[in-house]
Order: sequence, then structure tokens, then C-alpha cells
Amino acid sequence: MRLFFLMLLMALPLAANEIGISAPDGNSGWLLLENPAGVSDDKTSEFAGDPGFPVPDVNAWPYSGSSNGAWPTCELWRYDSATAKYARVTHVLGKGETSGAWRRTLTEVFEIDGTPYVLHYDPLQSLKGLTQVLKADALDAAGGAVPAASIVLNSPEFMDAAVVSPDRRHVAFRSFRNVGGKFVARLVVYSAADWKLAAQSPDMHAGRPVWIDNQTLAVIAWDEAIPRPAQRDATKSYVKLLESHEPAAGRLLRIEISGGQCSITELMKGMFPPDRLTATLLRDALGFGLVVARGDGAGIVVEMREPIAQGRAREVARFEKFRGMSVSLGLVRCAGVRTIDGAQTLVVAKCERWGEAATPLGRITLPFGDKFLCTEAPIRAISPDAHGGMLDLGRGVSAFIEPVVNPTFNAASPGATALLRHALFVPGWKQCDSLRNPRQLTRLSRMVQRFDEVSRACGGNIPSTLLMFDIDIAANEGQNQKKGRYIELYGREGRSGKGRIRTEDSLGGSWLVQSVDEEAGVDYYYDCSLPGTVRRRKGADAGKVYDDLIVQLETRKLLTLTGVERRLDDGGVRFLGRDIYRDPNSGASWRVWVYERFGRQLENGGRERVELRFVASLPEGTAGDWKFPHALARARLKFALAGNKDAAVTDLAFEPDKFVELPNLTDIANKEPAKSARPALLMPAVFRIYEEGGAKPVQRLLARAVQPPAGAEGVDHPQDLVRGGKIRPGYDVPLVNYASKPWREVQR
Repeated sequence: MRLFFLMLLMALPLAANEIGISAPDGNSGWLLLENPAGVSDDKTSEFAGDPGFPVPDVNAWPYSGSSNGAWPTCELWRYDSATAKYARVTHVLGKGETSGAWRRTLTEVFEIDGTPYVLHYDPLQSLKGLTQVLKADALDAAGGAVPAASIVLNSPEFMDAAVVSPDRRHVAFRSFRNVGGKFVARLVVYSAADWKLAAQSPDMHAGRPVWIDNQTLAVIAWDEAIPRPAQRDATKSYVKLLESHEPAAGRLLRIEISGGQCSITELMKGMFPPDRLTATLLRDALGFGLVVARGDGAGIVVEMREPIAQGRAREVARFEKFRGMSVSLGLVRCAGVRTIDGAQTLVVAKCERWGEAATPLGRITLPFGDKFLCTEAPIRAISPDAHGGMLDLGRGVSAFIEPVVNPTFNAASPGATALLRHALFVPGWKQCDSLRNPRQLTRLSRMVQRFDEVSRACGGNIPSTLLMFDIDIAANEGQNQKKGRYIELYGREGRSGKGRIRTEDSLGGSWLVQSVDEEAGVDYYYDCSLPGTVRRRKGADAGKVYDDLIVQLETRKLLTLTGVERRLDDGGVRFLGRDIYRDPNSGASWRVWVYERFGRQLENGGRERVELRFVASLPEGTAGDWKFPHALARARLKFALAGNKDAAVTDLAFEPDKFVELPNLTDIANKEPAKSARPALLMPAVFRIYEEGGAKPVQRLLARAVQPPAGAEGVDHPQDLVRGGKIRPGYDVPLVNYASKPWREVQR
């Protein structure tokens, strides 16, 4: 039995591009998404309860990112653009599941007269069929099972690619059945009134069909097999992503249905991109009848085409690589990749045919003469990468699926999955973006994920850190250059919960020690230059040196990326959107996800703030490493000046492909076995501070993290500052966690 299911999975081209559809109003719609990753309450972000990513990618099937490799539980959700909120529509999954990966799941959604229907895949045939069509208007209280009354069609075959006829009377599917041990595809048409079979086509390597009119379908049939592009070349020890939209030979067919029979006419032969992720063929009611993407020379052409042999065609756009399209009554959109200024860039072309359009000469009524209005624009903040692209949700609503990295990916593991399915972004629906849920940042960024893992291992917070950097400063137009080592010791406890900090640096030649602690509710500033003794002053009397140290302390808090899912007022993060960031050092440009986080309240209004930019681009050919994906590229800090008033802004630019692993120092002191030691903290290994001015920012500070060589007890450090003359960077520093000595005395 298990072998049968394995064969089934190997043969079936499960598609992921019917993950959503617009409701009749066009301002809301239904989406098949993972159930929320955690609880949502008054302590978490208002978006922490959002559902997760869209239904899984077959190339990762049945992978969820979890250690057991199980298919995640995906239900149907309704998104309301007016309120920017999700509501769960179904609750049919969960009960009767096996312990392994062979789970029931929902694969597609379609709509008839305002009512959503979903395709339910049942690999173990617990419902006596492989595919069930469920009427999904009253399934939120189903309790994790499929009510028999909700099943309008139960098929022994696997079905996908559902499409409803213009008059809403029929639904066509692509269906797969076992013939002699092989699964073959054909098109089947059912009546929407009684869900009885109305017609079926001969066997063919069919793509996703579309209706031309109420009695006629169009479909691309590939010559060899339905294309199933792999994510990467698994024969390589390194990651090399493969193109997902490489055209394959096939035919564009017209299928006329009459009296239960299918009459097939070949409209054209050509090379057509796969339609597993994005549409290659769409109905175009107010245009020529169809919009189709096909290979032409070394590129791809998208064109409107009459659905008759040797019919008229009109080009919409040309691309180097295809990334999907969307069609509405008055507009055709298509997306593809072009090389612009040496970079692969997503370009979106629009062809307007109806209504009014704005032009440099004013507004015109379309069609203008015998011409449509075609425009193009590069969209640099949206991914041009393979295995993603533009979706058609219907009623003029387009969406984008963005490939994202699996942060636990290991290329050495057989069958390892480099991509963790997709993030979803619907530009026309307010805040409809997978990344607005801060839990997705924890899921995707290896650095933030590790902060979360370490925090959980330490009981909910990281108690202390000891960081070590080699610093190169160029101040006063390079006339006052300084080099030296910088140590930062941070403790979360003390000062009535506001934390403590100590710094040691040799930038001035001799070692300078500074720290802040509290006595009897009063802040004190301590400093010492070696050789010498500690000087103790009230913070209020120390002036700028005390203020600068407090700023450093608050900066460390903002950059300790734990609890990002909390409420914004309690240290969580808020998603601001997508952007492009140009690295001042390398000149490379990366797509980024932008978040903000707040610190202390300023006396003159406002709060201390950090804007965080994480690399969204995939590591291949950009910044980052497959072991350290979606890393931090920039942090813009707005912090208080003297007396907690006013604010200054500093930009920290990181090298996203370089990181340092910081061990748990308490585990090392206790000689904890490696298998039970807590995970290492991941931190950026290099950062720079720039001063704006002129045509190019000027580097004023370069910091490189220091980490002891493998097996070493630590790095040499003055014995006057630390007993034993050795120091090791890390977190959970034993002495710091409970003693005041490190903050008030020279030697720790």
C-alpha cells in the first residue's frame, strides 16, 4: 500500500498556483494557507495569529519544515481587505491523521456564485476516494473532519486545475488515473447542478484548462510529459537553483464539447512554460479570447490570441524568463525577468483595453483608435527568482508568490529542500502579505530563528552577552585613525530591570573600562584607564560619557532580536513593507523586508527606534549563505541624546553572508556535553558605520567580530581586566548573571 502512494506522489504534478481566488467584490477573497504557527493573545502582535504560507509546494512534498517532514495543516481562510483581517472558513483537517507524512490536505479553491469550493486530497482514501470536492461555506465548525454533507463530488482519481465555465454551469478539472501502473492525465467536465460527469477528453499531458466560452475549452498539451521543474540540481554538493519556467514542446488545443463528446482542434505548436506555479494560458473575454505565453527564440513572448486556427495575435510583452500573468476585463498583466543594469529584475507589463487610462498627455478613453495601451515597469522589490511569480486571483486581482529559503536546509542531506515554499503578497489588498506576521521572520531568518531558540533554551530571555570586536575607526576625514579591540558585556538584570553594560576598549592605546550600574535606585558611572583604579560618579554628573554608554545599552536591547512576535509596545516588530537596499561597501543591491522596533520613550515625544532590513533575495548570486539565509543587512538606529531628549540617527551596515557563532558560556563552564548544550547564538560578524556626504557614503567605522579558534580556551586579554588572562565571547556569562563585581571593579 505504501508503495502505491509513493508511486502516486511521484507521478502526480500537484500544483500550487490555485491557492486563492478573489470574491465577487474583488476586495476580499479565499486563500488556502497554513494554520497559525502559535497562539495569539493580548501579549502578541495583532498579526501573530495570521495564517502561514500557502499550500505546500509539490517539490517539497510532503515537507513542512518540521523534523518529521509532515505536510502542514492548511485550511481555507477569507481575507477582507477593508479590515485587513483573516477569518478561517474551514476546519476539516486534523482528525484521523496518520503519524507519518501521508496526510489529508486541501489543494485548491474555486468559487461558484459567491460560494467557495475546495479540493480535498485524501492519499489514504479514508473517504473512499482520492479527491473530494467540498462545498466550503459552512465548514468552520467541522471539528477537524470532513462532514459527508459537504462532499459534492468524490472521485477515485486525483483531480486539480479546477475552472468554472462563464455561465457557472460546468466545472472542468484535470484528472489522473492509473493505467497499467502509470498515471495519465485527461480533462473531465462536471455539471455544477448535480456534479455528474458531462464530458471527458482523450488522454493527454494536459496543462491547466481555461474556458473560451460555455461549450469550449482551451488547454496546452505537452508532447513528452507535464513539466515538473526541480528546485535545484541535487547532484551538486552546492546549491544551484534550476529555472522553473523553462519552456517545453507542446500544442495549444481547442476542445469543443457537445453531447458529451470532445472535438479537438490544434491551434498551434510551440514551446510553452510550465504552468505548475503560474498560469501559462488564461481566458481573455474582452480581448482576442486567450492570453498565452510561449517561447520565441531565446526569450518568452506573451500575446493575446484568437482561439481559432491561424487566428490573430497581438504581442503584450517579451521577457528573458517568464513569471506569470493575470487577466481581467480591462487589463492584462504579465511578469517576467529582464537584465537591467546587470541585475535580474522583475518587470511587470500592463495592457489596458477598456475604460480610461492616464498618459503623459492626459487621460484617454480605451481602446484608443485601434490600439490598446501597453506599459512596462521594473518592480525591483519583488522577487525575480525562479519558483515564484505572478498569480491570477480573478476579478482583476493579481498576487505574487515569493520563493523563500528553508533555514534548516542542508545540501548534504538526501532530498534536502532548499526552498520553504512561498511567501504570498497581494498588492491590491491592504496589508495582505505573509511577512506582516512577525513569526514568519522568525521562521525564515536563521539569525532571528536562532535568537528565538536560544531564548527558549534560557527560559524566555537571553540573560547576558559578551561580544568582542576588532575596530578600525577613521574620524576627522581620516586624520584621526584608531585601531583596537572592543569588548561589550551586557546583562539583562540590574538597574530595576533596565539592564547593565560594561565596555573595554584599547582604541586610545591603553585599555579604558566603562560601566553602568545602580546603587540604592541611583545610576552610577564607573570608569578606569589601565593602569589605574576605578572612578565612581553619579550618572547625572558624568555627562556625555554616561549618556553614550546608556545609548550603547539600549542599542544592544534593540538588536537582541528575541520576542519579535510580541506587541509593538513590548518589544515586538512591525512589518513596514518591501524595498531595495544598496550596500555601501560592495555596491550590491538586495531586495529586503523592512521592519521596525521601538525602545525608550523620548522626553520631547517619539521613541527610540530601529529600522531593520533583512535580505529577501535568495542567497544564490546575491548576499547571504544557505546556512545563514534572510540575514540582517542594515539597522538604522534612532536613539536619545543627552538627558533622554532629541535623537540622533546611526546606520549599521552588515555583511549578510558573514556570521559568528557564540556559545553558551555557562554550559562551557559546567562542561556540558555537546549533545545537551544549548545552541550557539548567531550574530553578524562584520558591521560598518557610514557618514553621509558627497556622492558616496564615507566609512567611519569597521568592526569585525572576534571568535576564539576551535579548541582554544579563549583569546588573550589583560589579566588586570579578567582573571586568567583569557576571554571568550558568548552568551549566558556565568559571573555576570548574578554578581555586581563585573560592573564595579576593574578585574572580572
